[in-house]
Amino acid sequence: MTESNPQTVTFTNTGNGYLMISSITISGAGLEDFREWVGCGYNAALGPGVGCPVTVTFWPQAPGSRNATLSAVDNASGSPHTVSLTGTGVRPPTPAGTYYVYVLATTGNEGYGHTVDLPVNVQ
Repeated sequence: MTESNPQTVTFTNTGNGYLMISSITISGAGLEDFREWVGCGYNAALGPGVGCPVTVTFWPQAPGSRNATLSAVDNASGSPHTVSLTGTGVRPPTPAGTYYVYVLATTGNEGYGHTVDLPVNVQ
């Protein structure tokens, strides 16, 4: 699987006092497929108008859709503040080349094996 380009969300203090962020976490069924980097550190105190950037990267462990939630717990009303995270893991294509497949057919006590060349072309 391939890592996504980082995406950044900024939690900004729109109030007049200090915004105290006690934690920023990822939760949910797909949490193991997302990584966060918190630009202001944990237990941050943000003055009025100051933002805290959080960069999230999707790093799928298997193919398929993943969902999780980025949450910031702070002293503002409505806490925790959340952002939904979604991503889809896509298996990389098979590289071009010739692959060899061994086929074995049996009936009763008899068997017949054959190697087949399987060329793969990339369009």
